[in-house]
Amino acid sequence: MQKSGIAAVVCITMLAAGLTAAVKENYRYLKLGTFVRVKVYALAPFEPSWSRSELAIDDNGNPMLAFFDGARKRPVFMQKRGDMFSSITMDESPSTGENLHVFRDTHGFIHTVYYDEPRNAVKYACNAGGPTFSAHTVDRVSGMRYASPQVAADKDGVHVYYLDGKGVLYHAVYTNNMFMSKPVYREKPLSAIRLFATAAGLRIITRSPQGKLFYMFRNDKKKYITITLASNATDTFAAHFDSRGRMHLLSTSDKRTLSYTTFDGSGTLRVTNIFSADTDISGAALMTERLDTPQAAVSTVSGKTSLLISEPGTTGFKPLDVSSIGRAAGDISLVISYYPYISMLFVDRDFAELRLASFNLESLRPFLQQR
Repeated sequence: MQKSGIAAVVCITMLAAGLTAAVKENYRYLKLGTFVRVKVYALAPFEPSWSRSELAIDDNGNPMLAFFDGARKRPVFMQKRGDMFSSITMDESPSTGENLHVFRDTHGFIHTVYYDEPRNAVKYACNAGGPTFSAHTVDRVSGMRYASPQVAADKDGVHVYYLDGKGVLYHAVYTNNMFMSKPVYREKPLSAIRLFATAAGLRIITRSPQGKLFYMFRNDKKKYITITLASNATDTFAAHFDSRGRMHLLSTSDKRTLSYTTFDGSGTLRVTNIFSADTDISGAALMTERLDTPQAAVSTVSGKTSLLISEPGTTGFKPLDVSSIGRAAGDISLVISYYPYISMLFVDRDFAELRLASFNLESLRPFLQQR
């Protein structure tokens, strides 16, 4: 595999902000017996070639998002401050930026990885607060297609995980001014991965082509250990690790029933069915907020979009149909902004737009009590 020489400081640091993005702001109304106003931002026209979008937050609770602009064939990073959005093109190489993942480290640096199909490459880009991303190649082999790139950073540096065309898991670590890449798991082929930086170290949720979901970590002997989380799972799943290092997982096995699993890494798996849909589930998202309370969202192929709201100190979820502010198509992303606000990133299938909606959880809770 290729070694990529990178300067000792890979992030670009400048004082200026990114270009101001033309974002349409309006209010939509949830129909919950009465009308509840929700602020919705129309970020960009939808393009059918878009792949997964990612959402994160900064220290002040401002949403940050990254997506593949299907019209320009470039990866784009957007950040919201107040009601203003700034926009940065992360990589100007033609037709690059699919299957991207974004991670914000404890210093506030933004790390992204994505697939560059024309060049058969996994690429990495970093930003430390300026108008430019510094983009670099992590790995490239002629004729090889890579999938599911993920990035995280810890005390040992920047880590990139990804799959090759045969489902072999690779790990690239930034050390000595370059990324060093090697295969680390080939016992069984994998089809998708999600990477998380936790207090206990890096954790990976993986899926096999046969539909098994695994919890994976590297032990003290640098061997990768897998624990089976679910069997016959579809490719729609979402995971999150809370402040105590406990895993929260959403998955579906029959395409219409959403299961919620918690796992502390050593004890018993706790699995509960929390949502039943009338059509196939197409997207799911999960985050935790104060007191490590989970909040979730789910979309179906019919466009029905629901928030799954949990109360602090409980394990149950109450669904709330939010389709009246936008019917999501496919993947959705979710973050807890500053409490009690929750932000949801989705493609509105009716208006063909990438949208960001901001919900006030406290304004929604009274309607949950009436259900």
